[in-house]
Amino acid sequence: KAYYAGEEITASPDGTTAGYHFHPGTISTGIADPVQGEDSFFTSPPTYSRTAYAAVLLSADQSVEERPDKFRAICHCLEVADYNTSGVETDPGSYSANPARVEADVLDRAGLSSLIHWPTWVTWRDYCDATITWGARSIPRFECHLALTQPVDIPTALSFITQTACTFWQFDGVNIRFLATFDATLVQPGNQVYTFTEANCRNVIAGAGDRRGLPTGYIARFRDLDDDYMSEVTVEYYSEELETLVGAANRIEIQLPPMYRSQAERICYWRLQLDGWSNIEVELTAFGGSSKVLAGDLIAVEHEVLDFTNDSTTRYLICTETEDLPEESGPSLRRIRGKIIYGGQLYWDGAHTAPPA
Repeated sequence: KAYYAGEEITASPDGTTAGYHFHPGTISTGIADPVQGEDSFFTSPPTYSRTAYAAVLLSADQSVEERPDKFRAICHCLEVADYNTSGVETDPGSYSANPARVEADVLDRAGLSSLIHWPTWVTWRDYCDATITWGARSIPRFECHLALTQPVDIPTALSFITQTACTFWQFDGVNIRFLATFDATLVQPGNQVYTFTEANCRNVIAGAGDRRGLPTGYIARFRDLDDDYMSEVTVEYYSEELETLVGAANRIEIQLPPMYRSQAERICYWRLQLDGWSNIEVELTAFGGSSKVLAGDLIAVEHEVLDFTNDSTTRYLICTETEDLPEESGPSLRRIRGKIIYGGQLYWDGAHTAPPA
């Protein structure tokens, strides 16, 4: 759909009728390409190969204003492939806002699709595609309408996309794996990928950051998919309990890509669980089977240093960093860092308010 000053305008059938032409960004075969060739509104324009754009011819009344900023368009731009658990292409390209399919497209364009661990990718794709209830409606759990307007490296692009779906990605030296944070998954015994004890780790250090510097909530800015004009809106999501504990509000502004308000609120909940409630960081030196632990994994640490409240020596952490130590430090030693997780659920489908009427 396209609009000028809030009034919908239609596609133009030729080079003289007011309206718009949309070019989806395919690889141009030349100026005569019917999809990505020269636009008939102009004289000898470039084809903008692999660049999606709209060309607009306004009516006489509209053009006299000289206000191109009044033009708005909501477009399907990118066709992305789909795959099965073996990495075999099952769809050469169709419109999709599924974060997993967007992620695979980025890796494919970079020549890195062979690194994808397809079973975890398919699990993540299907989890994003599943619908959840929002008021009287059903919406996809996660969508990704991210547009990168500046060059970024591949790890940064992967992180941008996975964070729109409350997901971690990790590279194990062979494959890129995806760790979706499933709805209502509790931080409890049995869900960790590894347990560190005094028998397989040492030098355990725990330190609490100043809570006054931690977020108690977020002010998320994004373009609302429920708005026909994709206007930018603001959602303020915070924890009164956390603000009482801290003694003050510290609500951090964040910018999100276009999405439903439900998704923005659920992302804020996930980030608050990770960055607001989790103010104690743990570092340890590990050996034994610790090579399987990667950033993004849930781990358990059993150590007397972590018995802060005289109730348990076992704490559950999200691993944030791993580092292989030099051989002179000892054979097969690794430094593991992570944040203690509080609050039970890292992610919750119901962490949103009622949709607009």
